[in-house]
Amino acid sequence: MGSYLSVVELITKRVRQGDYALSGLPGERELAADSGVSYMTARKAVRRLIEDGVLVRHANGRVEVNRLHEGKRRLSLAFLAPTFASADIERWRLSLDRAAQAHGAHVRPVLYVHWDDPLVLDSLTGFDGVFLVPINEAVPDRLRDRFAARSCPLVVLDEDWSHLGIPSISLFPPALCHRLLEHFVALGRTRIDCLNVQPESAVIAQRIAAWRAWVAAHGCTGELINAPIAPYVRPLGAAYEAMRRALAGTRPPAPALLAVTLPAAVGAIRALHERGFAAGRDVVVGAINGEEAAAYQVPSITALEAPDAEPYFARCLAWMAAGGGPWTGPLLMRPDEVPLAIRESTVPRTDTAKPARRR
Repeated sequence: MGSYLSVVELITKRVRQGDYALSGLPGERELAADSGVSYMTARKAVRRLIEDGVLVRHANGRVEVNRLHEGKRRLSLAFLAPTFASADIERWRLSLDRAAQAHGAHVRPVLYVHWDDPLVLDSLTGFDGVFLVPINEAVPDRLRDRFAARSCPLVVLDEDWSHLGIPSISLFPPALCHRLLEHFVALGRTRIDCLNVQPESAVIAQRIAAWRAWVAAHGCTGELINAPIAPYVRPLGAAYEAMRRALAGTRPPAPALLAVTLPAAVGAIRALHERGFAAGRDVVVGAINGEEAAAYQVPSITALEAPDAEPYFARCLAWMAAGGGPWTGPLLMRPDEVPLAIRESTVPRTDTAKPARRR
């Protein structure tokens, strides 16, 4: 049977990790069963934590986590993201973790499956602030109204929800895809196709619209290869198959391809390779959002790379620490410029020698 100090340590660790933000602190009997101690031992541990200020007992006898412990408010934040794993979502989370650490806040990842998942609304009541990565599905009107009328500070990542009065961070403004298109034209490629396999969303629609507008305005041509997948379907295979179908006819591929995401570029390059077309020589390929992985593909892929999101997070954290009152300044936070990393998929490799075999 463990001592009450071991229970104190366990509960303190869980409080620091935000484990009770959604479900609340269990009762003493449940804590006893969970930690393998007697009811009296669990009760003693709770009393100790109340004395230490980690927990607080209200007038009605209910015990909760004390977020004002040691006189300093420790923000408990939710990173609310779809269960579908992606390098892009992981990059958002790690950047938020770094910014939160600098502010003495704690971030709890919360994964949801669909918009009607109870965890979505529970997060808006259980935390001091929520950073939401939207799923690629239309938001039900009833939920959109709940978001707009929320009491919890909410920030949306990778989409623009500023029309709902919600601060939003977008690291890839659609208009900035012109940097890739200008690079293609500088290489003498004026026929530029666009490939998308992501589910339909406002972000994807805006990227495609930006490609259409730029091509039309600059006297270029190109076709849209659009094969949107359902949510939670992996995009790599879909991109490969979409490009295979596009290459099945007698018409040669366009000399330039704009991929609206990195997985689309990776799948397309494989399909081109199987048909004898080399990326960088026969077809130049560029992607929006290199996801920190474009440099490690073979060939490495020219891509717009995400700028540092931490300054935007710092502003949001200061707002949340103040209780999430009226937002000052533009609700949509986005960079004026995005770095373009030029790599092998638009610059043919000159060193074609085989690497030396290790002995």
